[in-house]
Amino acid sequence: MNDYYIRKQNEIDFLQKFINSSGGFNDKENIISEIKSEAMRTRDIPLSNLTEDVYVFGKNTLSYSYLRFKHDFKIFNEQKLIGLKYKKNYHHKTIYFNSGMSAITALLESIFELKNIALKSSKDLYFETHNIINKKNLRNKKKYFEFYDAIDPYFDINALLSKKFQKSCLGIIIDTTCLTENKLDKIVDKVIAENKMIFFVKSLTKLDMLATEYSRLGMLTIITPMFLNKSNSLLYQFLYVNIVQKNINYNCCPAPVDFPLFWDDDNFFLLNKIRISHIKANNEIVYRAHQTNKNFKVINPTHHLFLLINPNKHYNRNELIEMCKEIISKLRDKYDIRFCGSFGFDFIAMDTYINVSDNKETIRLSLNDYSKEKAEDFAKDFWRVLNDCF
Repeated sequence: MNDYYIRKQNEIDFLQKFINSSGGFNDKENIISEIKSEAMRTRDIPLSNLTEDVYVFGKNTLSYSYLRFKHDFKIFNEQKLIGLKYKKNYHHKTIYFNSGMSAITALLESIFELKNIALKSSKDLYFETHNIINKKNLRNKKKYFEFYDAIDPYFDINALLSKKFQKSCLGIIIDTTCLTENKLDKIVDKVIAENKMIFFVKSLTKLDMLATEYSRLGMLTIITPMFLNKSNSLLYQFLYVNIVQKNINYNCCPAPVDFPLFWDDDNFFLLNKIRISHIKANNEIVYRAHQTNKNFKVINPTHHLFLLINPNKHYNRNELIEMCKEIISKLRDKYDIRFCGSFGFDFIAMDTYINVSDNKETIRLSLNDYSKEKAEDFAKDFWRVLNDCF
């Protein structure tokens, strides 16, 4: 019995406490079809008696009802979701959105409406965030916020911790979706000590196992010093009110059914931490197995959540999509690999991705949490097939 089977067994055991909860879920047929497809492709797990309503995993039976609960809205463990322990020396508020991009958009749009504050951003951002900033940012203003995105292949949280912020900097914004290190407390302590604001934005549908890819959630956490001067206090009030209005007016509010019940259980975060550590390790295995090739360059970002494969020759997006599909077709009989525009799933995801720093289309590959042995097998097969395609 390999480690992958044991981990999946632990995940199913964890879910047993939720399967008898009352209520149904949306998109039942689509979700059942998807889970059945995933189960049939997962070669490491001995499956038996896969039916429409019940998935039999070894000796344990798992109902699908955990996917979409119809329950009263409740406050989940925000500090666990953010990766932060609240302290008494600052104010904090968290607003939930129906996606991470909704949270980012509401925040940035509110800043740009001020007309007298600029945004300074790191070189490599998520491409949709980059598009918003590039179109609406008011440059050459004296006061500004600094925006950082942990999806940047070269993002260094330690460099941020050692940075001295200028007086004209009002605060910092960090997209923490790809940030799995527990150093946010240190960031908050530093920024608050310099009497500045801090905003954490995050997509909550990334990196969460147990089918939370079917939820639609993002969050924005605002942290301010206990005492703000008058101008910064008015600034905070303006931003907060505008963000909440956009959350409502743009129909960005999540539905109660989008909150998985198990997010309030500490065991979920422990299981998910283990799963993410295996995803990172498997991406590292695939990266180390690649050989220097004059046709492309491979980047293993500092977050280790996916790999970027940059062709030296220019390919348009459609050409890269077809290349990805060809690679997937040659590997899918042996591995659960799909063309999917995200990362951190229970399957291997491959898609095209815009590398903002050089404005080029590239290939993104994200491993799942396979056993080490299976990841090593995949690495050999993947690079062989990829080299044949180039």
